[in-house]
Amino acid sequence: MIYAEALLKAKNNLPEAIKQVDVVRKRVGLGGLEESNPGKNLTTNADALLEEILRERACELGLEDVRLFDMVRYKRADLFKKQLHGLRIYRNDGGGNKPWSGTSGNSGEFPNKPSQFKYEPFAIGNSSRAWWTNFSPKWYLSAFPPSEVNKNYGLTQNPGWN
Repeated sequence: MIYAEALLKAKNNLPEAIKQVDVVRKRVGLGGLEESNPGKNLTTNADALLEEILRERACELGLEDVRLFDMVRYKRADLFKKQLHGLRIYRNDGGGNKPWSGTSGNSGEFPNKPSQFKYEPFAIGNSSRAWWTNFSPKWYLSAFPPSEVNKNYGLTQNPGWN
């Protein structure tokens, strides 16, 4: 994924970038990126291809904390402000109508291994995330500790953190 992004941004080599993404997709049995997105002109539209590469990175590296860095690197305020959702997972094979929680929680109530699931998305309404309603570009850069800035060796605070 990183190499595909580098090919796109450094060399503007769209076909080779697509080829690198397809290597990862093929590993998990998915079709090619271009065939899966026929209306996006990925071989000629670099912006559309970048969006697809970032989406693929989010899927492939979902629990590895890279999404935040992608959003900061490309200054994607639209993604910071985007409504998030959760996913309730129910057994759909007669195992009950309450969320299934895997090896802990209510799995003892349903000893048979589940074979079918029903998925229910729900909006996350926790307004404690300040960037949803009060996003500031200053969050693209972290603040330096005041003790370092006050040493007077030429370090200045990042914009917005004064």
